Amino acid sequence: MIHVFHAQLPETLTRLASLTSPFHAEAQRLYQAASSEAARPDSAFQTLFLQRWRISLTLQATTLQHQLLEKERESLLDELQRQLAMSGALAPLLAENQHAAGRLWDMTAGQVEQGDYRLLVHYGEFLHQQPELQQLAEQLGRSREAHFVAAPHQLQREVIKRVR
Repeated sequence: MIHVFHAQLPETLTRLASLTSPFHAEAQRLYQAASSEAARPDSAFQTLFLQRWRISLTLQATTLQHQLLEKERESLLDELQRQLAMSGALAPLLAENQHAAGRLWDMTAGQVEQGDYRLLVHYGEFLHQQPELQQLAEQLGRSREAHFVAAPHQLQREVIKRVR
């Protein structure tokens, strides 16, 4: 087994060089140090070589994971900044209802897109100009457990029949 390892080591070093492996320089130093010694190659050299290679691979994998996490962190920060910007744009619409905890529109089911909040701002401005429509919008379901708006008795029965 040791002889096979040492016989294939020059080919392994050539492959490491062709792949521009960060371990190539250290592998070359280890090989030269083992070759310069008059001693016969043994299992200690093989173990040392493989341990150093494993450490190098672990370091490369950790570095790559760190880079990927950093990119994901930057992406999440960008998304948070966009959400905060949209929240700031929606603040005037929600200001008068800030004390109505749990009664605001439930937007947890979807994701707010850039164009969505502009449309909400437009509708909010329109509702401020139309008090009757604003009152109707407030009566319509503002939460996931929306209640029926006071409706004629017969219409309410028909809606209940359809739901069953």
